Amino acid sequence: MDIFEILNLNLARIIPVKEEIQIQTVPRRFLKNHVLFSFEKLAMKIPFFTSLLCIFFFYSASAQKQVTHLVLFKLKTGIAKTDERYKTCLKLMREMPAKIKQIENWDMGENFSDRPIAFDVGLSAVFASKKDLQTYITHPAHVEAVAAWKEIADWNMVDFVSEKEE
Repeated sequence: MDIFEILNLNLARIIPVKEEIQIQTVPRRFLKNHVLFSFEKLAMKIPFFTSLLCIFFFYSASAQKQVTHLVLFKLKTGIAKTDERYKTCLKLMREMPAKIKQIENWDMGENFSDRPIAFDVGLSAVFASKKDLQTYITHPAHVEAVAAWKEIADWNMVDFVSEKEE
């Protein structure tokens, strides 16, 4: 049963008459094979349109550019890599991806180069959005790590939106 049968309405039919359009009311019984709208047909289309919406939102979310957070740490004069505070800082950094769900990719490591201009530790973290980066920055695990690093190192950092085409 469609909505017109439920409401027992007459449908309007448009008939062209000499370059004018005339609207004529036609009883529902004459349009048995011309169902314009039915809840059954709509119900069959809902999964299709829902799937289209899901694909659209998935694609638009994946098309967003990622945000990268890069940090380079340089130990302060007199601080050695054998210092317990340094080991604690590395431990705190290694634990962050498990504690902060907004981190999509986490890569860190100690420098192996002996060049004097080299930093001691590098960090690369990737986030889905600037909002996720901000959540990371204010997260207690990050705040704790920053406080620990302040005691033993100076650092340079940059946050940027990826220019890589998806």
